[in-house]
Formats: sequence, structure tokens, C-alpha cells
Amino acid sequence: MSPAAVPSAWHVVVPIRGGSSGKSRLTDLDGVALPADDRVDLALAMALDTVGAAVDLACGPVTVVTGDAVVSSAMSALGAEIARDRGRGLNAELRAAAETVPASTGVLFLLGDVPAVVAADLRAALDELRQVGAGFVPDWEGTGTALVGCSPGRSRPSLAFGSDSAARHRAIGLSPVGLGLERLRCDVDTPAAWARAEALGLGPATTAARDRILARLSAMAQGSVHTFDLTDGSGSVLLDDGTEVAFAPEAFERSGLRLLRPGQRVSLDRDAAGAITRVFIKGIGDGETIS
Repeated sequence: MSPAAVPSAWHVVVPIRGGSSGKSRLTDLDGVALPADDRVDLALAMALDTVGAAVDLACGPVTVVTGDAVVSSAMSALGAEIARDRGRGLNAELRAAAETVPASTGVLFLLGDVPAVVAADLRAALDELRQVGAGFVPDWEGTGTALVGCSPGRSRPSLAFGSDSAARHRAIGLSPVGLGLERLRCDVDTPAAWARAEALGLGPATTAARDRILARLSAMAQGSVHTFDLTDGSGSVLLDDGTEVAFAPEAFERSGLRLLRPGQRVSLDRDAAGAITRVFIKGIGDGETIS
């Protein structure tokens, strides 16, 4: 459907927190511990795909609510308008961003972490919203909310984003819509949600960020023994990029090995902070197999 086929003007408002505190529950990526800096990178990529879908909808302006300079720059480059987040809380900030939107314009409040969504999903949500006037799209678990919207000419709905928001939006009279829109409903906060979004198909920015992060983490997960103290089991490893990383005796104890030799190739388990938690050789030790 061409943009001209959308009969009514809509304004999309997307909140994006940005910064280092976001996505703290997204602890791993495809089974690999995810460092904080990479979570920031991935969160921005997911937001880019979400806002990109809203821009591609081409039904009217897209406003991003954020207090983060990096997010502001990235979203402006996509063509979004920026509303400064003044720290009043999510629902208050969204209401403030929509205050100047004419009553004749429909409004969509869309969360910024649905990396599988495409413009066709948003267009389908608009179609359903026109039928009910005002409604919400529950997240894939059915407890949260991915989107709240109201049709052109309708009064702005109350907003209840936060914990148990689906039940609260239903309680204030909003109709659930978009139940068949799996990509729109798949917000990502946890490893389980990430796996679901991957299965549905990630957007281009998120795909690129995932591949970049996994390639870097893979390089950090192997190296060569540089030093090893047989008396206590501590030592260090040279990663494939030449970085020397020390490991504690506990990391060696978990390997199931009797000793390590300088120059020996090893694999590494690392936590989200980058510390080595296990030094091992694939196929040797408890639970190890050669694939």
C-alpha cells in the first residue's frame, strides 16, 4: 500500500531512554554474556529499526522523546523530530510530546524496542485502531504494552505504560488490538524476547549490531596461554587481538585440566564485565564435547 493510501494523518511518538542503564535484563546474546557497552549499542540499533519502521509508514511526523545526545543525533538522521525528555516519567513525557498534535491527527505511542517491526505492521495497527477509536497493542507476553493509539478526531487516551500496563490500559477503557501482529508485539528486554525477535526477523540495524557484537565477543573468547602459575592456577591469556587478560585460580579450576602451557590455545568463558570465568580446551573436561 502506498503512503497516499493511508487516508488520515497520524503522528508517531517514540520514547527512547538511551544511555548506559538501558536493557539491563538483556544479559546475553545468543548465549554469550553481553557487556554493558554492547547492550547500549544493541539498544540503539533496536531503536533505529523501530523508528525506521515508523518513518517508513509515511503517514505523518515521527517524534522521538529522549534526553540522550547520541540517540538524538541518530534519530534526527532518520528524519525524526526530537522532544527533550525532562525526567517527568514515561507517561508524562509522552503526553507532553503529543500536546501540540492537532485533534484532527491520530496519535501512536510506540515503544522503541521492537526491532522486528516493519511499516506494514504499523499500518495494520492503524486499520484496527480506526475501527475501535482508541486501543493498545499488548506485548507478546500479554502483560505489557507495545503501542497505544487513538484515531484522528478522538480525544487522547490516558497512558499507563509500566508494570502490568496491559491490564491497566484495558481497565481505563482501551481496546486490545493487533493481537496477530507478532513483530509489533515483540519488545525486547530479556534473552527470551531476543530469541523470539530473532526468529521473527530482525531489522537491518539490529542485525548489523548483533553480527558486529558477536564477532568481537568471539574474538575475545579464545586466545593463547601467556603465563601460568602452577602453584595457584592463576595466569594470563593473550587474546587474538593481542590483549593480555589475567585469570584467577578459580577460572583454571573450572577447566578440568591439570596444567596449562605457554602458547597453548584455549577457549574462554567471560562474564559481562569481561573477566575470565573459565579457561578450557574444547573436548577436554566435564561436559565438554568436540563438535
